[in-house]
Amino acid sequence: MGFLRWIIGFLTAVIVVLFALGNRHIITLNLLPAPVSLDLPLYAIGLGFLLFGFILGAITVWLNMAPLRRTKRAQSRTIKTLEKQLKAVNQNTESDTKALTKKA
Repeated sequence: MGFLRWIIGFLTAVIVVLFALGNRHIITLNLLPAPVSLDLPLYAIGLGFLLFGFILGAITVWLNMAPLRRTKRAQSRTIKTLEKQLKAVNQNTESDTKALTKKA
């Protein structure tokens, strides 16, 4: 699985580099409500919007997974409590078994 991840990462990097090399033209980006204009390469604008979309998607997924993370934390606490109780029961059972074998 890790090898497949490396291949996909390498292919993605190659595609990004090819995109940047093919779109080096300088364009003027006007931010109309404000009197600001930027002279940027086309690939910088494209990759900037791609990065913005990635970050927005990551935040959305993180917020939507909050209930699942909360449930998982509660289940982990319950599991730890139950494991402690089981250990205590097993210790009591072992001590009772030892006591019975000594009497017999």
